[in-house]
Amino acid sequence: MTNSHNNHKIIRLYKDLKIKRKKDPVTAIREYCVDQVDEIISNFKSIQSLDSLLDIVASYLGVRFEEVNVDADIQEISEKYLSKKELLFANLEKEFTYGTDALLIECTNSSEGEAKFIAVIDCRGIKKYKSYFSKWHEIAHVLALPPQRSFPILYRTTVQKKEPTEALMDMIASDFAFYSPLFLPELNAKLKTYKKISFKLIDELRAEVCPNASRHATALAAVSKSRHNG
Repeated sequence: MTNSHNNHKIIRLYKDLKIKRKKDPVTAIREYCVDQVDEIISNFKSIQSLDSLLDIVASYLGVRFEEVNVDADIQEISEKYLSKKELLFANLEKEFTYGTDALLIECTNSSEGEAKFIAVIDCRGIKKYKSYFSKWHEIAHVLALPPQRSFPILYRTTVQKKEPTEALMDMIASDFAFYSPLFLPELNAKLKTYKKISFKLIDELRAEVCPNASRHATALAAVSKSRHNG
């Protein structure tokens, strides 16, 4: 993220979130989000997998995931929420043009107990392999959402993610997609058995801790965290 710490949009987000800690904006926002998740899960005695972590955090924040697995799903999702008078879903098919990974839409007519945010995730083709991370990216947007807003949000996540705020959301997503308090103990246990990272280690680790993450992403996280942990 080139010059992200001095990017005016990120500085504005830092100020809008009213973060008191005196650190660079990127670090402060990431820690702000980590603090929220730590607080959310503090009442749970045991969380067995990263999938469970995702479900718990999404439920607490009022986020519902809608997956697009085939083209027809877009129309079905659109009609589902238009029937609830959620007008931001009117152009859903147009929104999912080439290069869009996900949309985060804030509902305006949700009743108590219903999701406040709908994250529509494109899982068609090869995009299914990054749908797990895409979900955390949309969660990151909600975690870093300023409390005061004039209009309901509609965030479009594109493949390239050139915009600095989008790159920051990826950084926040990476903090939780392979959340160290859950991922590292299992990784270290596997390393005691296998001594080094291997495909067998990655496959077992993925099956037990993060079955919805891609093999490639799990391997990258294992290598990164083992180096940092060492």
